[in-house]
Amino acid sequence: MSQSEQVEDIYNPRTFMPKEGHYSTSDYERIRQLFPIAHEAIPRCFVDPRSLPGYLPPKVYLGWYIPKHSEGVVNLGKEHFPEMIKFESGKIMSDGYIFDRLPICIRTHYQVPEKDHDQVDVVDVTMKPSLGGLGGLAVVVGNNHNGWLSQDLVERISDDLFDGQQPSWYLCPYEWGFLRL
Repeated sequence: MSQSEQVEDIYNPRTFMPKEGHYSTSDYERIRQLFPIAHEAIPRCFVDPRSLPGYLPPKVYLGWYIPKHSEGVVNLGKEHFPEMIKFESGKIMSDGYIFDRLPICIRTHYQVPEKDHDQVDVVDVTMKPSLGGLGGLAVVVGNNHNGWLSQDLVERISDDLFDGQQPSWYLCPYEWGFLRL
């Protein structure tokens, strides 16, 4: 499939539907190859429930892929939030604790409203590595099922933590198909 055909395909909701009436591994393989999708290029069928009545779209996360997986998440915490990952004694927290604490650091530093705290997280965006896909983690600021942070917060996080790189949409490896309501 050429790049121009791929761009056209993501705007047709049928692209994300099963080919044989029910989802199979081959459907997953076909769909996962369309991701990540640029922030501004997300198809309407993912964010506007009126575009495909009677269906819940696959879950997609808005965020930034983290190279080196958990090591990358820990390095992000150490680089950008050094004071927030220390115990009162001054000792730096363990890598596992930093990994768990990174979303809290982001929420606190950027003063994310409490109602939006659940939007900031580190999630698995493993795209079935056994099938040749992307494996790893992403720092996310929301998803299409529950909403995402304001554009202002997304831009600030992008500028400060990811050198201005815009977030992309990543397919959830667990809720990747349309569900009939």
